[in-house]
Amino acid sequence: MLCGLLGIDVGRFRDLIAAPVASVSIVEYTSRGPLLLALAERSHLSPELRHLPGT
Repeated sequence: MLCGLLGIDVGRFRDLIAAPVASVSIVEYTSRGPLLLALAERSHLSPELRHLPGT
């Protein structure tokens, strides 16, 4: 979904966006189109999980 909104080929997602496993991205749909509010947010994870490599 993010690739489509940002105009990125899905095959290049991992090359262009640093979105760790278990991260959350938030998109708000406004009258002017989609608005990216958060990308790769990890605050919902415990500190132990948040600092593991790849998360």
